[in-house]
Amino acid sequence: MITIRAACIVENILSRMLRLSECRFCRSPFSKHFLHTITLTGVPPIHITVAEDNPSDVATLREVLDQLGLDYVLTVLVDGAEARDFILKSGRFRDFSAADLIFLDMNMPKLNGLEVLRQVPDSAELPLCVLTSSERERQSIEQHFGRKKVSYLIKPVTSEQLLQCLRSYSHLRPVVEKLTHH
Repeated sequence: MITIRAACIVENILSRMLRLSECRFCRSPFSKHFLHTITLTGVPPIHITVAEDNPSDVATLREVLDQLGLDYVLTVLVDGAEARDFILKSGRFRDFSAADLIFLDMNMPKLNGLEVLRQVPDSAELPLCVLTSSERERQSIEQHFGRKKVSYLIKPVTSEQLLQCLRSYSHLRPVVEKLTHH
């Protein structure tokens, strides 16, 4: 299973380049692709989406996720337009499954994070952790969300920040429990 899963992950990456619609190894559509695997701990991998245009920030996030031992599938979006389309399930993202958690950078090309949130109905209900580096950005987001508590991660992301973000969403708390008790 682990070998097939690794092959499927590589196949998922290749699918974007070759425009394939299903995995040649497990024959599942890529939109449901990660759902067929279960880790050795019995917890299915979580689908994390990161909207971040800086490859080094994405690499840092991956390192922290790996250090925590989190089993995840990562969808990387490189600009605000992709982030909006992914969240709204439009264009090439219409068949993608929803993310369990979205990391949204505030400074991206095409649309910034706040513009993305303004274009998404009910964006305050998203499982979202905002990636920010300034107090001004935080204030803009707080104005958008009103009284709803928003999770922030200050770049570069640390494992403690990441765990706190995961804890803010009830559907991810069992994952945190498994991670912190191993």
